[in-house]
Order: sequence, then C-alpha cells, then structure tokens
Amino acid sequence: MIKRCIGIDIGHTYVRAVQIARTPEGLVVEKAFGTQTRRSTDSTSQTLHSLMTEHGFDRRADVAVSLPSQAVAFVEIQAGEEGLQAIQAGETVKLRNDLPIVAEDAILQVCSTRALPKGQYSVLVAATSGESIREQLRSLAEGNVRPTAVDAAILATHTTLVKNHAEAMIGTALVLCVDESALTLAVTQDGKILMVRNIPVFCDQGTPLSADQTAEIIEREVEITWRRLFGASPDGSLYIFLVSAPKTVEQLVAAIRERIECQIVVANPYARLKGSSENQSADFPMCTAVGLALRTLEMDPEGHGNFLTTYNARMRPGCSIKKELIACAALVAVTATVWFTGLFVRLWALESEYADLKSRIQTVFHQALPQEKNVVNPLAQLQQKISIFRNEYEVFSSFRPGRLSPLEIMSLLTTRSPKEGNLKFHDLLITADSVQVVGTCDSFAVVSDWQRLLKQAGGFDVVDIPDQKRDPRTGQVEFTLSMSFAPMEP
Repeated sequence: MIKRCIGIDIGHTYVRAVQIARTPEGLVVEKAFGTQTRRSTDSTSQTLHSLMTEHGFDRRADVAVSLPSQAVAFVEIQAGEEGLQAIQAGETVKLRNDLPIVAEDAILQVCSTRALPKGQYSVLVAATSGESIREQLRSLAEGNVRPTAVDAAILATHTTLVKNHAEAMIGTALVLCVDESALTLAVTQDGKILMVRNIPVFCDQGTPLSADQTAEIIEREVEITWRRLFGASPDGSLYIFLVSAPKTVEQLVAAIRERIECQIVVANPYARLKGSSENQSADFPMCTAVGLALRTLEMDPEGHGNFLTTYNARMRPGCSIKKELIACAALVAVTATVWFTGLFVRLWALESEYADLKSRIQTVFHQALPQEKNVVNPLAQLQQKISIFRNEYEVFSSFRPGRLSPLEIMSLLTTRSPKEGNLKFHDLLITADSVQVVGTCDSFAVVSDWQRLLKQAGGFDVVDIPDQKRDPRTGQVEFTLSMSFAPMEP
C-alpha cells in the first residue's frame, strides 16, 4: 500500500514543500515546491492553500511542518536514571532550572542520550512552548493545512543527511545549515546529535552576507563549539555537511576551506530517493522539507519524536476505561436524579394546579347557586341546574326553528277565539309537535267557529276536534281541541 507524506519547511522568507511516497519499490519523490515570501503582498496561508489547489499535492497525505528555529531551544541536561525517565516522560516541571522557557508550558523532544560515568546521563532535548505550537497551528489552519507532525528543522535536516549520506553515521561531524537570517550548527557523533546551536545573522539593510563574511562567522562558531565539547580545535578529519542555497554553495565551500581544514560534503536530499528530475527543485535547499516527510513516514506507531504528539497528549490526556465508566455511571446517576426531580416537581405543579382548579370551581358554584348548601359534585350539580334552566327556557321559547313559541300559541288561542259563546279553557298541554286544549262553551257552533278561525290564522298543519259532547247537568258543551305540526324531516 502506498503511503504519502508532505514535508513543509516554513521560514521567515520562504515556503518549501516535498511530497514523498513509500512504495514497494522504495521512497519516491513525487512533488517538490519552493517559493520566496519576502514581499508584503506574499501570504504564507495562500501559498500553503495553493499546494493542493494549484500544485497538485495530495490532500489525503499526512503533513509534517517545521517550527521556526527561534521557537526551538536545544538544552543538554545531566541526570540520573530517575531524571532520565522523567525527561523521557515529558515531566517538564522538574526541569524548571534547566529550561530557558516556562517549564509548565514546555514541550520536550529527546534528541539523543549519552551514558556518563557514575550512572549519569547526558540528554540533549529540543524544547518549545505550547504557545509556539498553537501559533503555528493557527497559521497553518489559515492555509487549510492540518499537520500530523510538528518538528524542529535541524532534526529533519539531520534525518535527510543520514538517509542520503552514509558517512554522516561515522565519527564526529558537523551539520551546517546556512540561511539568510541564521546559522544552525549541529555536532554529531556516529549519527547521534550531541549539540545544536542557532546563531542569528544580522544583515545591513537587508543585504545578505557575502560568502567570506559567512565563512568568517562559521570559523569562529565552530572553534567555540569544538572547544566547548572536546576542549580542542577541530582537526583536518572534520566532516562538514553543508546545507545552503545551490546558487551560492560553491562560493561558500571555497570560503570555508580557506579558513577551516576539513572535508565538506554538500548535502543532496535526493541522493538515495527515487523521483523524476523535474520534481527535484534546484533553486532552494530542500533538506528540511525532505527530512520532515521522511521522519513522518518512518515514525513509530506511538509517534515519538514529534512535538505535536506530546502537545496533543497534554491538551487531551489519555483516559482509562475504568475512569470513563465511572464518569459515565456518574452522568447516568445525575441524569436520573435530575429526571426524577423534574418528574416530582411536575407532579407537585399539577397537584397545585388541580387544587387551584377545584377551589375556583367551588367559588363559581357558590356564585351561581348560592342557595345550594350541600356541594357533592359541583360540575354535575351545575350541569343539572343548567338542564333545568334550559327546559324552563324552552317552555317559553320556540321548540324548533320556524315553529310558534308557547307564548305565541297562547296568544293565538285567545285572540282567535269567538267573542260570544262563553268559551273557556280548563286544560292546556303544549308539546314540541302538538297542542291540546280542553274546555267548555255554550254550543257546538262555537266550537266549530273557533276551529275555523284557528285554521285561517295558520301556524299549525292540523286543527282537529276529536271529542265534543254536551253535559246534561249544566247544558255546556265539553270539547277537546287538538292542533299539531307536520313531522320534521331528519
């Protein structure tokens, strides 16, 4: 399976990137890119974004980036076995007096370890701050870059040299990185880094130093470094692996050889890597970018040798399953407690609302029926009273739409009765569909005349006298008048 990684070397005035793939045939350089960002209009974030959008770098590849040289300090610490384990575990608080940055915010990376007499160890660590990493991550996010590794530039450069130059693994050597604004010296012994020094270079009015000026600074700093480490000046067997801009490297090699007796090897980042020549940029030193990609491709599963891994572990410390289960159980218990508490609060609120509603019903009941003293079921009693009132109302109102009301019927019976004949009512029954009148009069003619008048008045479909007879004792005619409406259609 092919795995790809992009190494991005970001400097103050440049961006350099290399994409390397690990294939069954070996490591292959697929793409290389470099550009200057000196102008005020040059945007590092836009350049980073263009790697994928314009220059064809793989969006799915892992990305490794370098920290600026001034953001990383290299410190040699002497410690016993316990101190060595603390350093390897990243316990920075115990190193408060050894680090040039705030110990609580320090992120460490062990570069090399040497055994000393009496059970002591000399440990070279690269230290940076969490704030430096956060600032770098913010800058990368603006260019839509999310790295999987953040590393020191000199460590990446050393990886490139070891990969491409076998002689870098033998004896004592000096890795010399020459940039426009800084010199970086790394002393190695049998492939292990013993010391790293970052030396700022100050230029007049932005003009780069000449090869002679640079060689003069290098001569002085190499002398200081060798006397500090070995107590003597370097001899003629010294190997210097030079990383510099290709266009000035020949002049710089000549100037260094005039001042220092040594063997100089110009670093070739592609010596043992496969890839077409068009992918190998000749305008910029690409050792750091290549080393970033190589270190990430060959990184162990735990991600050791990576500032970002330590930073993420501190920001998101590992958690045990037992603690997670306890935390989950606590959350469930709290959730259940809150749920039951809310349930009881809701029940109490409903009970209070029910009590208030019953009180309001009692109040309305006493206002509506002050004469009722025995209150058993207020709603049922009110409904019963309403039914009674409705029935009483209907007695004096129309039973159905379009029918005569009881009062209108009584008015019709009295106004449409004969003036003579002594007509009297004894009983009157009014229902929804009929009216029945029982009464007396002087003669049968009076009854017939009344029947005729009622029919003429209208309002009823049937006006009939089903029963009439004369009382032999009084001589009065007793009759029953029946009037009815036609049945309503359903």
